[in-house]
Amino acid sequence: MSTSYDKCHEEVSRKSQLQPCDLTAVALRIDPQGGRPYPVCARHTRKPMVPLVMLLSTVTDKGRAVVESGLSVRHVHEIETGCSAENPCAECQHYLT
Repeated sequence: MSTSYDKCHEEVSRKSQLQPCDLTAVALRIDPQGGRPYPVCARHTRKPMVPLVMLLSTVTDKGRAVVESGLSVRHVHEIETGCSAENPCAECQHYLT
C-alpha cells in the first residue's frame, strides 16, 4: 500500500501482477477490516466512505462550527460575504466565468 496521501491506496492488476493504483486521490474510503480511512481515486470510490461532514468538521474549527450550526457551507459563505445569485462575490464570479 502507498504511503502518500495524495495518491490512491488501492491496488490494480497490471499484466497479472498487483501494483499500486497511484492515481490522484479524491476521497477517503473506510477500510472495512480495520475501520481506518485511506485515500482513493475516483475509480475506487465506493462504500464505505468517510462522510464529507466528518471531514469538514475535523479539518478546521470553522468547519466544525458550520457542521454544529446545521447551516450549509454555501449559506455560511453567503452570510460571511454577502454573496448571492444576483450579486456574486469575486470568488464565485471567478467560477461563473
